[in-house]
Amino acid sequence: MFPSWLNGCHLPNLISLKLQNCRSCSHFPPLGQLPSLKELSISSCNGIKIIGEEFYGSNSINVPFKSLEVLEFERMNNWEEWLCIGGFPVLKSLCIRNCPKLKRALPQYLPSLEKLKIFSCGELEVSIPKADNIIELEVKGCDRILINKLSSSLKKFVLSGIRYAEFSQAHNLINNPILEGSELDLGCYNSLHTLCLKGWNFSLVLYTCCSCHDIHRIYVEECMRIIISIIDIFHS
Repeated sequence: MFPSWLNGCHLPNLISLKLQNCRSCSHFPPLGQLPSLKELSISSCNGIKIIGEEFYGSNSINVPFKSLEVLEFERMNNWEEWLCIGGFPVLKSLCIRNCPKLKRALPQYLPSLEKLKIFSCGELEVSIPKADNIIELEVKGCDRILINKLSSSLKKFVLSGIRYAEFSQAHNLINNPILEGSELDLGCYNSLHTLCLKGWNFSLVLYTCCSCHDIHRIYVEECMRIIISIIDIFHS
Protein backbone atom coordinates (compact mmCIF):
# COMPACT_ATOMS: atom_id res chain seq x y z
CA MET A 1 0.00 0.00 0.00
CA PHE A 2 1.04 3.58 -0.56
CA PRO A 3 1.67 5.65 2.59
CA SER A 4 -1.27 7.59 4.02
CA TRP A 5 0.63 10.86 3.88
CA LEU A 6 0.65 10.79 0.07
CA ASN A 7 -2.30 13.16 -0.28
CA GLY A 8 -3.05 16.84 -0.56
CA CYS A 9 -3.24 17.52 3.17
CA HIS A 10 0.39 16.60 3.79
CA LEU A 11 2.00 17.62 0.48
CA PRO A 12 0.39 20.91 -0.55
CA ASN A 13 3.47 22.17 -2.44
CA LEU A 14 4.37 19.02 -4.40
CA ILE A 15 4.57 19.81 -8.13
CA SER A 16 6.13 16.66 -9.63
CA LEU A 17 5.64 12.98 -8.79
CA LYS A 18 6.91 9.72 -10.34
CA LEU A 19 5.62 6.28 -9.30
CA GLN A 20 7.79 3.50 -10.72
CA ASN A 21 7.91 -0.26 -10.20
CA CYS A 22 5.29 -0.29 -7.44
CA ARG A 23 4.40 -3.79 -8.57
CA SER A 24 2.36 -5.01 -5.58
CA CYS A 25 0.04 -2.01 -5.12
CA SER A 26 -3.49 -2.65 -6.38
CA HIS A 27 -4.83 0.90 -6.20
CA PHE A 28 -3.54 4.46 -6.08
CA PRO A 29 -3.81 7.03 -3.30
CA PRO A 30 -6.00 10.13 -3.98
CA LEU A 31 -3.41 11.86 -6.15
CA GLY A 32 -6.08 14.11 -7.62
CA GLN A 33 -6.19 16.01 -4.35
CA LEU A 34 -2.59 17.19 -4.53
CA PRO A 35 -3.36 20.87 -5.14
CA SER A 36 -0.04 21.94 -6.74
CA LEU A 37 0.78 18.80 -8.72
CA LYS A 38 1.77 19.71 -12.30
CA GLU A 39 3.54 16.58 -13.56
CA LEU A 40 2.60 12.96 -12.86
CA SER A 41 4.39 9.94 -14.31
CA ILE A 42 3.32 6.36 -13.53
CA SER A 43 5.15 3.31 -14.86
CA SER A 44 5.45 -0.44 -14.22
CA CYS A 45 2.77 -0.55 -11.53
CA ASN A 46 1.64 -4.01 -12.58
CA GLY A 47 -0.75 -4.58 -9.68
CA ILE A 48 -3.11 -1.94 -11.09
CA LYS A 49 -6.05 -3.31 -13.10
CA ILE A 50 -8.55 -0.47 -12.78
CA ILE A 51 -7.97 3.22 -12.16
CA GLY A 52 -11.11 4.55 -10.52
CA GLU A 53 -12.47 6.93 -7.91
CA GLU A 54 -9.61 6.46 -5.46
CA PHE A 55 -7.24 8.02 -8.03
CA TYR A 56 -9.22 11.26 -8.00
CA GLY A 57 -10.18 11.42 -4.35
CA SER A 58 -13.79 11.77 -5.44
CA ASN A 59 -15.12 12.12 -1.89
CA SER A 60 -13.64 15.60 -1.78
CA ILE A 61 -15.44 18.72 -2.98
CA ASN A 62 -12.24 19.89 -4.68
CA VAL A 63 -11.76 19.59 -8.45
CA PRO A 64 -9.35 16.66 -8.96
CA PHE A 65 -6.01 17.34 -10.59
CA LYS A 66 -6.76 21.04 -10.77
CA SER A 67 -3.09 21.97 -11.46
CA LEU A 68 -1.95 18.93 -13.45
CA GLU A 69 -0.43 19.77 -16.85
CA VAL A 70 1.47 16.58 -17.81
CA LEU A 71 0.23 13.00 -17.27
CA GLU A 72 2.11 9.88 -18.43
CA PHE A 73 1.41 6.16 -18.10
CA GLU A 74 3.94 3.60 -19.30
CA ARG A 75 4.42 -0.18 -19.10
CA MET A 76 1.26 -0.80 -17.09
CA ASN A 77 1.07 -4.45 -18.06
CA ASN A 78 -2.17 -5.38 -16.26
CA TRP A 79 -4.09 -2.11 -16.50
CA GLU A 80 -7.45 -2.82 -18.13
CA GLU A 81 -9.76 0.11 -17.55
CA TRP A 82 -9.69 3.81 -16.73
CA LEU A 83 -12.88 5.01 -15.05
CA CYS A 84 -12.87 8.69 -15.93
CA ILE A 85 -14.96 10.87 -13.65
CA GLY A 86 -13.82 14.36 -14.58
CA GLY A 87 -11.03 16.63 -13.49
CA PHE A 88 -7.94 17.66 -15.47
CA PRO A 89 -9.04 21.24 -16.25
CA VAL A 90 -5.52 22.39 -17.23
CA LEU A 91 -4.01 19.16 -18.58
CA LYS A 92 -1.84 19.94 -21.62
CA SER A 93 -0.09 16.65 -22.37
CA LEU A 94 -1.37 13.07 -22.04
CA CYS A 95 0.84 10.13 -23.03
CA ILE A 96 0.02 6.42 -22.71
CA ARG A 97 2.67 3.90 -23.79
CA ASN A 98 2.90 0.11 -23.72
CA CYS A 99 -0.28 -0.73 -21.84
CA PRO A 100 -1.21 -3.96 -23.66
CA LYS A 101 -4.41 -4.83 -21.74
CA LEU A 102 -5.96 -1.36 -21.57
CA LYS A 103 -9.38 -1.53 -23.28
CA ARG A 104 -11.04 1.74 -22.33
CA ALA A 105 -11.35 4.70 -21.86
CA LEU A 106 -9.97 8.24 -21.96
CA PRO A 107 -11.30 11.42 -20.34
CA GLN A 108 -13.59 13.04 -22.89
CA TYR A 109 -13.45 16.62 -21.61
CA LEU A 110 -9.91 17.99 -21.69
CA PRO A 111 -10.33 21.69 -22.50
CA SER A 112 -6.62 22.56 -22.28
CA LEU A 113 -5.14 19.49 -23.99
CA GLU A 114 -2.41 20.25 -26.55
CA LYS A 115 -0.62 16.91 -27.02
CA LEU A 116 -2.08 13.39 -27.04
CA LYS A 117 0.13 10.35 -27.67
CA ILE A 118 -0.98 6.73 -27.44
CA PHE A 119 1.49 4.00 -28.37
CA SER A 120 1.32 0.18 -28.27
CA CYS A 121 -2.02 -0.32 -26.54
CA GLY A 122 -3.15 -3.26 -28.67
CA GLU A 123 -6.60 -3.78 -27.10
CA LEU A 124 -7.58 -0.15 -26.72
CA GLU A 125 -10.96 0.87 -28.15
CA VAL A 126 -11.34 4.55 -27.57
CA SER A 127 -12.90 7.80 -28.67
CA ILE A 128 -10.38 10.59 -29.03
CA PRO A 129 -11.26 13.46 -26.65
CA LYS A 130 -12.70 16.64 -28.06
CA ALA A 131 -9.99 19.21 -27.50
CA ASP A 132 -10.09 22.53 -29.30
CA ASN A 133 -6.47 23.36 -28.48
CA ILE A 134 -4.76 20.11 -29.48
CA ILE A 135 -1.68 20.64 -31.69
CA GLU A 136 -0.20 17.10 -31.72
CA LEU A 137 -2.14 13.85 -32.10
CA GLU A 138 -0.25 10.55 -32.44
CA VAL A 139 -1.92 7.16 -32.16
CA LYS A 140 0.04 4.01 -33.00
CA GLY A 141 -0.57 0.34 -32.37
CA CYS A 142 -4.14 0.38 -31.04
CA ASP A 143 -7.27 -1.63 -31.84
CA ARG A 144 -10.16 0.73 -32.59
CA ILE A 145 -10.17 4.53 -32.67
CA LEU A 146 -13.01 7.02 -33.16
CA ILE A 147 -12.07 10.61 -33.97
CA ASN A 148 -15.01 12.93 -33.48
CA LYS A 149 -13.43 16.18 -34.51
CA LEU A 150 -9.96 17.36 -35.47
CA SER A 151 -8.83 20.60 -33.91
CA SER A 152 -8.27 23.59 -36.17
CA SER A 153 -5.00 24.12 -34.23
CA LEU A 154 -3.59 20.71 -35.20
CA LYS A 155 0.02 20.78 -36.43
CA LYS A 156 1.05 17.12 -36.22
CA PHE A 157 -1.22 14.17 -36.99
CA VAL A 158 -0.10 10.52 -37.02
CA LEU A 159 -2.26 7.38 -37.23
CA SER A 160 -0.45 4.08 -37.70
CA GLY A 161 -0.89 0.42 -36.92
CA ILE A 162 -4.59 0.69 -35.98
CA ARG A 163 -6.92 -2.17 -36.79
CA TYR A 164 -9.98 0.05 -37.29
CA ALA A 165 -10.26 3.83 -37.38
CA GLU A 166 -13.36 5.95 -37.92
CA PHE A 167 -13.85 9.66 -38.50
CA SER A 168 -17.21 11.14 -37.59
CA GLN A 169 -16.66 13.70 -40.37
CA ALA A 170 -16.46 11.26 -43.24
CA HIS A 171 -15.88 13.53 -46.24
CA ASN A 172 -12.77 15.45 -45.17
CA LEU A 173 -10.12 13.72 -43.11
CA ILE A 174 -8.48 17.03 -42.43
CA ASN A 175 -9.27 20.61 -43.38
CA ASN A 176 -6.46 22.50 -41.76
CA PRO A 177 -4.21 25.18 -43.28
CA ILE A 178 -1.61 25.21 -40.46
CA LEU A 179 -0.83 21.50 -40.26
CA GLU A 180 2.95 20.99 -40.57
CA GLY A 181 3.32 17.23 -41.04
CA SER A 182 1.23 14.11 -41.19
CA GLU A 183 1.40 10.33 -41.53
CA LEU A 184 -1.62 8.19 -42.35
CA ASP A 185 -1.67 4.42 -42.44
CA LEU A 186 -4.48 3.76 -44.90
CA GLY A 187 -4.46 0.09 -44.00
CA CYS A 188 -6.67 1.15 -41.09
CA TYR A 189 -9.52 2.18 -43.36
CA ASN A 190 -10.79 -1.05 -44.85
CA SER A 191 -13.84 0.56 -46.45
CA LEU A 192 -12.25 3.85 -47.57
CA HIS A 193 -13.05 4.66 -51.22
CA THR A 194 -12.43 8.42 -51.36
CA LEU A 195 -9.73 10.51 -49.73
CA CYS A 196 -10.06 14.31 -49.66
CA LEU A 197 -7.10 16.54 -48.74
CA LYS A 198 -8.11 20.16 -48.33
CA GLY A 199 -6.15 23.19 -47.25
CA TRP A 200 -2.84 21.33 -46.71
CA ASN A 201 0.54 23.03 -47.09
CA PHE A 202 3.11 20.44 -46.07
CA SER A 203 4.50 16.97 -46.80
CA LEU A 204 2.27 13.94 -46.34
CA VAL A 205 3.22 10.27 -46.10
CA LEU A 206 0.53 7.72 -46.95
CA TYR A 207 1.17 4.10 -45.97
CA THR A 208 -0.85 1.65 -48.05
CA CYS A 209 -1.21 -2.11 -48.27
CA CYS A 210 -3.26 -4.66 -50.14
CA SER A 211 -6.28 -4.10 -47.87
CA CYS A 212 -6.74 -0.48 -48.98
CA HIS A 213 -6.57 -0.97 -52.76
CA ASP A 214 -10.28 -0.11 -52.94
CA ILE A 215 -9.46 3.61 -52.90
CA HIS A 216 -10.82 4.97 -56.19
CA ARG A 217 -10.47 8.73 -55.80
CA ILE A 218 -8.04 11.14 -54.16
CA TYR A 219 -9.04 14.81 -54.21
CA VAL A 220 -6.55 17.60 -53.54
CA GLU A 221 -8.15 21.01 -53.02
CA GLU A 222 -6.91 24.47 -52.02
CA CYS A 223 -3.36 23.23 -51.36
CA MET A 224 -0.69 25.82 -52.23
CA ARG A 225 2.22 23.43 -51.65
CA ILE A 226 1.89 19.73 -51.01
CA ILE A 227 4.24 16.75 -51.38
CA ILE A 228 2.58 13.34 -51.21
CA SER A 229 4.65 10.18 -50.72
CA ILE A 230 2.83 6.87 -51.07
CA ILE A 231 4.57 3.85 -49.55
CA ASP A 232 3.18 0.39 -50.20
CA ILE A 233 4.04 -1.55 -47.05
CA PHE A 234 2.74 -4.76 -48.61
CA HIS A 235 5.52 -4.79 -51.18
CA SER A 236 8.16 -3.24 -48.96
